[in-house]
Amino acid sequence: MNLRAVPFTLSVAAFGCNGASDDISPAMQAELDALAGDLAALEADNDTLRARVTSLEEEVTAQTGGVDLTELAGDVAQLRDDVGALRSSVDASAAQDDVDAVAARLGAIEADYLVAADLGGLATEGYVDAAVAGVDLSPYALSADLTAVGARVTAIEADYLGAAAISGLATTAYVDTAVAAVDLSPYALDTDLSTLDTRVGTIEGDYA
Repeated sequence: MNLRAVPFTLSVAAFGCNGASDDISPAMQAELDALAGDLAALEADNDTLRARVTSLEEEVTAQTGGVDLTELAGDVAQLRDDVGALRSSVDASAAQDDVDAVAARLGAIEADYLVAADLGGLATEGYVDAAVAGVDLSPYALSADLTAVGARVTAIEADYLGAAAISGLATTAYVDTAVAAVDLSPYALDTDLSTLDTRVGTIEGDYA
C-alpha cells in the first residue's frame, strides 16, 4: 500500500488576458492563504500516513518472510476449491471398502507378527562371530591329517573279513558245549591200553 502526495503549488502572479496582470483582492488572498495552510496540513498528514504504511509493510514482510499475502490467499482459495472437487469425485463406498481391506490385512499381521520380546533368545551375528572365534580347534585333525589314515583304511577294506566270511565257523562257546556233550564211556584210557600192552607182550613171548 503506497500513498502518494499530490503536489499542489499556488503561484499567483497575474489574472487577466493577453498577458495583462491585475492585483488580487485582499479577500481572495486570504482565501488562498487559508487553502495553502490546509494543503500544508494535508501534506504533513500524508507524509505521516506514508511513513506508517511503510512501517507496516516492513512488519508484514518480517513476519511472513516476504510472502505475498494476496497471492497466498488466492492459493488457499484455489486449494480449497481443489479439495472440494476431490471430495466430490471420491467414491465414499469404494474408499471404505479399501479401508476395510487394509484393516483386515493389518489384523492378520497383528495376529502373527514378531515383537522384540520374541527375539530375546536369538543370537546376533556378533554373538555368533564371537562364539566361533572362541572355539579351540587345536585338538582336532585337519583333512590333510586324515590322508594317511584314509590310505590305511583303503588297504583294510580290500582285505578284511566280514560277517559273511565267518558264517560257518564255530564259536568257542559252541565248541565247549560240543566237547562237554561227547560220551567217552565207550573209549579206553591210556592206562587201560598200557595194561593191555603188557599182557599182549607176555602172551607174545610165550606164544609158540
